[in-house]
Amino acid sequence: SQFDGNRLHVIDMAQGRVVRTISTGEHRAVHDVEFLPGSSDRVVVTAQRGQEVIEVDIARAVVTAAIPTKGVGSHALT
Repeated sequence: SQFDGNRLHVIDMAQGRVVRTISTGEHRAVHDVEFLPGSSDRVVVTAQRGQEVIEVDIARAVVTAAIPTKGVGSHALT
C-alpha cells in the first residue's frame, strides 16, 4: 500500500533539503513523529502496521526501541 513505508526523512529546515534518510526496517507504516522531551536527536514514531511506537536515534540513524501499543492502527501519538 502507499502508506506502508519504512523510512524517515530528516530535513534541514534552514537549507530546505533532506539530509538523512533512516530505514525503520520491519517497523512499517511510520506516521506520527515527536521529539522526546529535552532531546534533539531522539524521536518516537508510530508504526501503524506493527501496532507499535518506535524510538529512533536520528543522529545514529537506528531504531533503539519498539513498544507494542496493542491498538488497532497506532496512528497518532496524541
